[in-house]
Amino acid sequence: MSLLSLCAVFGTLAAPPRERPAEPCERLVVGVAHQDDDLLFVNPEIQRTISAGCSVSTVYLTAGDAGHPFGKSYYVKSREDGVRAAYAEMAGAADRWTRNDVVVGGRRLRSYTLAEGAEGAERAEGAERTEGAEGAAGEAGGAEVRLTFLRLPDGLPRGSGTTTNHHQSLLRLFRGEIRQIRPVDGGRAYTEGELLRTLTGFVDREKARRVRTLDYDNIAFGHHETRSVDHSDHSDHAVAGRYVRRAAYDAADRPPVTPYLGYTMSLLPANLSAVQKKRKEAVFETYYRHTGCVPRKCPAVLPYGLGYRNWVGKEYRRTHREPRPGEIMSAIATTDSGRTVELCLAGGGGKERTAEVATHACDGARAQRWSFVDGAVRTAVGGRCLTAPYGNSSSPFLSACDGSPGQHWWRDAGGRIGSQDGCLSQDDMVNLRPRLRLARCAPYRPEVRWYG
Repeated sequence: MSLLSLCAVFGTLAAPPRERPAEPCERLVVGVAHQDDDLLFVNPEIQRTISAGCSVSTVYLTAGDAGHPFGKSYYVKSREDGVRAAYAEMAGAADRWTRNDVVVGGRRLRSYTLAEGAEGAERAEGAERTEGAEGAAGEAGGAEVRLTFLRLPDGLPRGSGTTTNHHQSLLRLFRGEIRQIRPVDGGRAYTEGELLRTLTGFVDREKARRVRTLDYDNIAFGHHETRSVDHSDHSDHAVAGRYVRRAAYDAADRPPVTPYLGYTMSLLPANLSAVQKKRKEAVFETYYRHTGCVPRKCPAVLPYGLGYRNWVGKEYRRTHREPRPGEIMSAIATTDSGRTVELCLAGGGGKERTAEVATHACDGARAQRWSFVDGAVRTAVGGRCLTAPYGNSSSPFLSACDGSPGQHWWRDAGGRIGSQDGCLSQDDMVNLRPRLRLARCAPYRPEVRWYG
C-alpha cells in the first residue's frame, strides 16, 4: 500500500517526533492494559519525560497473563520484572526498586518506585509493609518513577477471556456482561464503579498533569501484527484506554488525556529518527529478555517477532479534527478500518423530514448544522427544535419550536448540553446497543461531552 493510500485511510499522518527542548516538569501518568503497551506504543514519550528529570507513574490494568495460570507459571512475574528493568534503563539507573504500595479508596495497589543510591535495595516480595509508608521512597530525590500493577485478567484480543479466569475481561465488564472482575492473584474483585473510583483516586493521588493511554475509540477487536488489512486492536488496549480516560475526566484537576495507536499503527510508515528507534529498541529488548524466563536464566539476547520489530520504529497519537461551524460533535468517536470517525448530532432531514435525532459520521450535511437561540437548539433543516424525551419517548427528537420546557437547553464550560436535570449523552460505540439519550450529568464523562 502506498503512502498516499495510507494517508487516505488514516487521515493526516503525524510528523516524525523530534527531540524537543525540555518542558516544565508536569507529572505524567500512563495507564495501559499490559506490561509492554507503554514501551511499544507510548514511547519515546515516556523516555523523553524521564530523561528530562520529570516524574512518571505508570499503572497496568491487567496482569498480561495471556491465559497462564497465576502461581503456577512465572509468566506474570517475568513481565513485571521486565518493565521494571526497562524503566530503570530509561532512567539510567540500577534496576533496584522499593516496594511502595499505593492505598486508594481503601484498596492497596501493588506498586514500586525506582530506588536511589544505597536506599535502593529492593524489598522482598513477601515483606510486610507498615501502614502510612506510601510515597516515602523515590520522592526525596525529586522526580519519581513509579510502576503500579492491578493484575486484572488478560481478556485476550477479542475480549473473550480464558477458562482459567472464568472468561472475565475488561471488555465484558465494560459491556455489562459480567458484574465484576477479579485480579489473577486472588485479590478483591472490582465492579466497574469500584475500578473507576480506584483509577480516579490514583490519578488524583499522583497529581497528574498529563495522562497518556491507548486509542479509546477503537471498536474492532482482534490481533494482527503487520501485514493484515484488518485494522483491529487488542480489546484490552481499547477498553483500558476508555477506563483511564473516564478516570481522568472525573479527577479533581481533569488532566488532559492523549491516546496513542496500538496495533493499528502496524501499516503506517516508521516515523522515529534513527536515534529514537535505537533507544526504543534497547529499552524494549531489556524488557523482552525477562519475558517468560526465570531470573538468572534469562538469555542475553532473545529475538522477538515481526510485529514487535515493526512497532519499535513508530509512535503515533490518535488525533481528532476540530468541529466545523454549526456542528455539535460528540467526544465519543469510532476507530474502525484504521481511521477515526467523529460523530455529530444529526436531525432528520431530506424528503422524510423525520423527527429522529441521532449521531452520524460528521459529513457537513445541513442536517448536522445547529444553532443555539434563546435556550433552544434549532436545526438548520426546517427550523425545528431539539426536544428532550418525555412520556414513552426514550431519545431526544425534533418538534416544532414552541418554547415548551423540553426545548429549553443549557450548556456549561465542560461541554455538557442539558435539559432540566438530564444531559445529552451518546453511549460509547463499543457498547452492545449504543444510543443517544438523556442521562445523568454526573459523574463527568466522555459520553456527556460535546464540542461546537
